[in-house]
Amino acid sequence: AQDWSPSVYQIGKLYQGYVIKNNGERIDGYIEAQRRGSIDSYLRSNQTCVIFYSDPDNKRMSVVYTPDSIKEYMIADKYYKSMHYSGGLFSKPLQFLLQVSDGHIAKYVWYTPSEDRTPYEMKFEEQFLYQKGDEMPIELSTLVFNFAEKVSTLVSEDVELSQKVLNKEKGYKLLNIEKIIAEYNEWYNNNRN
Repeated sequence: AQDWSPSVYQIGKLYQGYVIKNNGERIDGYIEAQRRGSIDSYLRSNQTCVIFYSDPDNKRMSVVYTPDSIKEYMIADKYYKSMHYSGGLFSKPLQFLLQVSDGHIAKYVWYTPSEDRTPYEMKFEEQFLYQKGDEMPIELSTLVFNFAEKVSTLVSEDVELSQKVLNKEKGYKLLNIEKIIAEYNEWYNNNRN
């Protein structure tokens, strides 16, 4: 899980980072830390925009990037990727999702405000997604029904692993999704051309 404690990550503070523009150009600089998720649609967060500075000593010269203007960015130890996701709504605008684990099938998290938050305490619920390459992300919750069929298709290039999942072998069921993805990513890294 990500560490959001104030000793590691402080809202408003500038951290070294970079943005990758849609044309592939990387720009190094400093990024202002924001909330991990939006509380209301009008408030900025790491999921909705990037406040970028070339010079950390000149706070008046910032550039605000949105998910449609860059592909990805990194702030401190947190990597975000722009993809179509809305937290379960039908329209799927571009948003920034935080990567929790890397690989050909990467795991991302989307933060939504928790129902039990208070004006004094920000609480967020986590929605986990998997993305294979640059395909559309898949919510973990949608894999629950027909798990074997969906996940065996997701890892289909690894025929042996796909068959284990499809046959619902011990250790290859829903509760083992992390292990299955890790096994696929290892296979992918060892077999890609």
